[in-house]
Amino acid sequence: MRFCRLKLEKIKCNKKGYTLIEVLIVVFMLVALLSIAVGSYTAYYRARGSKISKTIDTMIAQSKIDALSGRENIMVIRHKTDYDDSEDGMSASKYYAELYSVEGTKAVRYKKEGIGNNWVSINLGDNDDISESRMIVLKFNVKTGAITYLNDISPSSSGEGSEDYFAPPSSEDEATGGVVFKLEETPTAASETIKIKSARPYAIQMWIASGEHIISDYKIND
Repeated sequence: MRFCRLKLEKIKCNKKGYTLIEVLIVVFMLVALLSIAVGSYTAYYRARGSKISKTIDTMIAQSKIDALSGRENIMVIRHKTDYDDSEDGMSASKYYAELYSVEGTKAVRYKKEGIGNNWVSINLGDNDDISESRMIVLKFNVKTGAITYLNDISPSSSGEGSEDYFAPPSSEDEATGGVVFKLEETPTAASETIKIKSARPYAIQMWIASGEHIISDYKIND
């Protein structure tokens, strides 16, 4: 019995709790790991936001160059669910920048770039974000390179004769079904801004008279 009591007392003596230093070390390690994870997550989405901005800026530049080369065209930024087939097992992009040749009242798509999923939002100035019912349309003057049309409009399957009208192809496998009308309404403001909201917001500022454009940062509460 005495042996059992000694053994129980020894077990009780060995039941030590964690010291304050040990607890602080564990907490410090958890905080450090969390900071690394959050930093990596933020950096990843900042990089994606930067890539989207550069893709849109490049498409704008190509639209202007094509116009000055004599190819009348319009650029469209729009959102479409299940718009394209998925690639490498990943969900398809839901936002697209597209270039269409204008041939009379027809629009023939000749370039398309996926520019992001639902974690990013894009809008023109302080207007609503583009969505399935709202898209940004841009057009350059074929002689001067000035912006002759820049607006966000609702895609429609009707509205012939309207000055603000662009209907995307009814079938996404078909690039020749777009319909465009006047789209010749020079913006009254000296400049306009396309805003890309992600982990780090970006803006593409465009000057109407010259058609020049640059990428910059902006604050969401501006």
